[in-house]
Amino acid sequence: MSGKVVYIVLMSLIVICSGCVSTINRVDEEKAVVVNLDEKSKISLFDLFSSIELIPLETSDSILMGAPLRQMAVFKNRFYLLVGKENQLWEFDEKGHFIKSINHYGAGPGEYSTLACFQFNHFTGNLEILSDFGDIFVYDESGTSFKKKISLRGEGISAVHEFISLSPAKYLIFSSSRNGNKMIWYDALKEQVYKEDYDLPSFLFFKTPYHHTFSPFYLYGDTVHFVQGYNGEVFVADSLGTFSSKYHFDFGKANLLLSDLPDKDIKYYIRHRHAEGTKKATCFITYGENSHYYICSFSYQNRPMHLIVDKREGKVCSFSYYEENCSSFPFYMDEEALYSLLYPKELYKAVSPQVLSGKDAERYKYITLENNPIIVKYVFKK
Repeated sequence: MSGKVVYIVLMSLIVICSGCVSTINRVDEEKAVVVNLDEKSKISLFDLFSSIELIPLETSDSILMGAPLRQMAVFKNRFYLLVGKENQLWEFDEKGHFIKSINHYGAGPGEYSTLACFQFNHFTGNLEILSDFGDIFVYDESGTSFKKKISLRGEGISAVHEFISLSPAKYLIFSSSRNGNKMIWYDALKEQVYKEDYDLPSFLFFKTPYHHTFSPFYLYGDTVHFVQGYNGEVFVADSLGTFSSKYHFDFGKANLLLSDLPDKDIKYYIRHRHAEGTKKATCFITYGENSHYYICSFSYQNRPMHLIVDKREGKVCSFSYYEENCSSFPFYMDEEALYSLLYPKELYKAVSPQVLSGKDAERYKYITLENNPIIVKYVFKK
């Protein structure tokens, strides 16, 4: 997926909903957060954020990142990116200066043959790289020294796509191509699968556009969350094997149900996406949470949408653009800020120079289409 297509997907994802008047229910299996997409609301960037900062990633002949963006992580004030078909990670400091590439691609000891995704284990600090074939390669936090390999192959797991740590030695693995349960709980010390769940049909992930573009997981504190790509429901998973609903959104007539999706070929779903699919709230692809907000982006009526759960006020808002005609897609989110990552051609459509000040407004003037992606840091109001 090219940078242009990533933007089109993102900009096909936003909803116009209640003016922050819908009360949130603490969701269980029987209760839902009701979102009325017919009620328009106006939200300013500065209702949520105190400032917007641009962090252009250093560009040179030896530092050119292709498309698409596959993953971005923030760890100890540094940014890590996985892009295109590359089997390496790019590391930048908090100002966007290039630090190094992390590349252990190969066939020797401590080397991976494919790179599906990566994480910094939030219990150990180690950099962990997941191979598509079911191996986790563990390095120190600098990504330099190889520590060990954890293999899932003995459990008959032939292909994996995403993972996240549940404890220092337990992992939640997501395999969209697996028959039956797509979610696997794995104990690396006992070298065994101890729980399975999430039996969704495989055609949803391979024949339709109604699935994850990036990782389905995010962390809030040390708690693992999983977002269902086709309808936005948020689940919580723990190391005991519990998998429970946290936010179940009810969009009324705009709900996309699995029963609405027959097992058809890709051509059918290309047509569906531009016909029946436009009437549904779907394609939830970026999301994050902190103590004040849950924020995600999705698609409705061929437009990008934002959904914001204000946990302090007990309200939910949905809209297409902020009043400043800007967007904020949460590729990563913590207590301090929400981070988006945009290619230069996307930046001009997503961030207005009017919302920038000082050095950030000056940086904006000198960004060209030949630059590497730009990280936009939206700093939350205290």
